[in-house]
Amino acid sequence: KYFFIVFSMVITGIVTVIKWDRILPGRQDYANLAPLPLPSRNILLANLAAIVLLASVFAIDVNAASAVLFPFVVLSAKGSQSQIFSFIAVHTLCVILASAFTFFACFAVMGFLMTCLPRRVFRQVSMVARLTILVILIAGLCTSFAVTPLIAKLRADPHSWVRWIPPVWYLGLYQSLQGRAAPELAGFSPIAWQAAAVAILLALVLGALSYTRYFQSIPESADSPHPRRRRPLRIFST
Repeated sequence: KYFFIVFSMVITGIVTVIKWDRILPGRQDYANLAPLPLPSRNILLANLAAIVLLASVFAIDVNAASAVLFPFVVLSAKGSQSQIFSFIAVHTLCVILASAFTFFACFAVMGFLMTCLPRRVFRQVSMVARLTILVILIAGLCTSFAVTPLIAKLRADPHSWVRWIPPVWYLGLYQSLQGRAAPELAGFSPIAWQAAAVAILLALVLGALSYTRYFQSIPESADSPHPRRRRPLRIFST
């Protein structure tokens, strides 16, 4: 279970980081959208909706095979049909939630950097941030089997550094939904929900702020062939 959670998070994170630039608005986006008689707020909301849809589709695609095969392999000899379907539902929920947390956490990091840094500085810093995230993700996958024995020791050492590893939170949620969580893991179940909610909220807020700044700076950059003014983006205007 822990491996499948880590695997889904790592694959989602790697694709998000690799496609980092595709999420950002570019000159072509500005050339296509800026002349249209559309409120800037609608452009922003459409972009955020597309990002959420992309995250949902990708999370389902990454975890579709394991969500069906793993429960069947585990319960093929002794499980009833209802138990298999229940297992599939819990597995699907936990790995997709873990993937969503990873996607929106990476997106929040990007939004934070875009909001705080000038455009030219962001291009340089984003490369370092992307490499750092990739190293962390690959290291997490490589050490997934080493972490599992340490989880059993949480009862003796509840303040262990293992409790700060996000996949452990979703393993706790996994076990809790199946009614098999040890006390040391059951406490991570609410953390898993809270972490996903915070990541989504931060990603949307920082994404809105960064997209606004980045989109409006395109005509002012030296790379833009057709500089033009655009009215300020008022996200919360009525």
